[in-house]
Amino acid sequence: MVSSSVEGNSDKLLLELAQEPFASKFDMSKPVAVSALLPAPFDLGSFESWVPYLGKPIWRPPEHSPAEGYFTYVSELSDGARVGYVRIPDYNTNVDRLRFFSSLTQFFERDTQAMVIDQVGNPGGSMIFMYSILSHLIQEPVEPPPHTITIWEEDLEEATQALKNPSNDRNEKISYFRRIVSEHSAGRGKGDRPTTPLFLSGIEQVPPSNNPYTKPIVVLNSSLTMSAGEFLSAMLKESNRAVFFGEGTRGAGGCVRPVTYSSSVIPLFGTLTWTLGRRTNGEFIENVGIDPDVSYEIQAEEDIRSEDPYRSAIGFSMSGFQGYRAALLDVVSNLVEDPSFVFAQRPNDPAPIQNTEFQSRLEAHRAWRRSRSKTSTRERFDFLDRADVDLSSDDLAFIGMTNSNLRGSDFRNSKLSFANFYRSNLESSDFSSADLACCFFKGANLKCCSFRDADLRKAVFQGADLRGSDFSGANLQDSVFKGAVITDAVGLTDDQLKTAYRG
Repeated sequence: MVSSSVEGNSDKLLLELAQEPFASKFDMSKPVAVSALLPAPFDLGSFESWVPYLGKPIWRPPEHSPAEGYFTYVSELSDGARVGYVRIPDYNTNVDRLRFFSSLTQFFERDTQAMVIDQVGNPGGSMIFMYSILSHLIQEPVEPPPHTITIWEEDLEEATQALKNPSNDRNEKISYFRRIVSEHSAGRGKGDRPTTPLFLSGIEQVPPSNNPYTKPIVVLNSSLTMSAGEFLSAMLKESNRAVFFGEGTRGAGGCVRPVTYSSSVIPLFGTLTWTLGRRTNGEFIENVGIDPDVSYEIQAEEDIRSEDPYRSAIGFSMSGFQGYRAALLDVVSNLVEDPSFVFAQRPNDPAPIQNTEFQSRLEAHRAWRRSRSKTSTRERFDFLDRADVDLSSDDLAFIGMTNSNLRGSDFRNSKLSFANFYRSNLESSDFSSADLACCFFKGANLKCCSFRDADLRKAVFQGADLRGSDFSGANLQDSVFKGAVITDAVGLTDDQLKTAYRG
């Protein structure tokens, strides 16, 4: 039975176009066309995806509501719980879609016990629009991932013109434009020298809206969830705001621009990635993606060949995904019963890793490095307590060892590019001649370490303790030392630091 609240007030509430302070700071008066309402649910950006109905819908928006671009409904589950579902096909800017989403989350807040957000096959879109959507899903401010960017001529021209007449832009964007000009003047943002990390459009924090959704959220991703959809996932995951179900995302962790290549026959069209985002805990999204909390791979017998009774009941005949639905409803039911389930998925202090497990997981990471396929998994070693470990001359690129005790370890001659040592204790470790390009050492204890002759290009030492460490012969081009303690460090001469960023 439809609740009186849903039955009586939904149309009125959905037709109220909420004015939100965060979204109002940005110009969305010129909407970009919404993705075509594609009939095939497996296409990128399709209006309705292949995700099955959670149950028979008890509410759907009126036919002529402002639900442009969103397929949404409320289902009542077998235990009586009401769950709101909304399909986000893309993040293309559209002010009516944003206002509808604001009203929809208010409606879901009042009349549901949980929300399912379907991002399967979402190709991304505007980061600003995504931030505005995110503001309706969080209760505390969230820091977006900073980006290193390649500065195009139009970026520099826009920044230069804006700085001549700063009254036309908000303060955050003016600060961003100043950074663009400063980075360009320092020779960064050109060729193979991207900028030091900065926040797109100067947005260093996304605040919650006036009336955010506060109940449990499940986000559905697939291997074709990309770009802005992955950044939304990263920000929700780092704030422990949602549980992620399905597949790992694509790993398209930056912003792209359309380009045209001239040809003697026909012009060729494509896109180029011009930014790379890094999560606040140091994780890259590019080539890595966002892993699910609860993984599910489509099973042909259980899923594709099954009819969906709920679709059939309301006039649809497409095949259903019964196994997928059963697994998803299990997650939703757990969340409704115990909202702390979201935190239980990501323990802050995992059990100690035993020696045999450590070796097998190292080999699994090496296998992932060799294959880089979606079927193999990148290993993480967060909160690892293993001092004096010997990992010299090893290929450990992209490895994650955050918040770990690795004091006195040997990493000589190792390949550790893009490794993440966020807030780890690495005191007295030896990184001589190691490949540490783009390594993340934010907040790490690096006292008395040796970085002699190491490749530290674009490494991030923000807030790290580097007292007494040796950087003789190291390549520090475009590395970041903002807030780092470098007292008594050897080799950090003005010449050595002239291509680094000290902030």
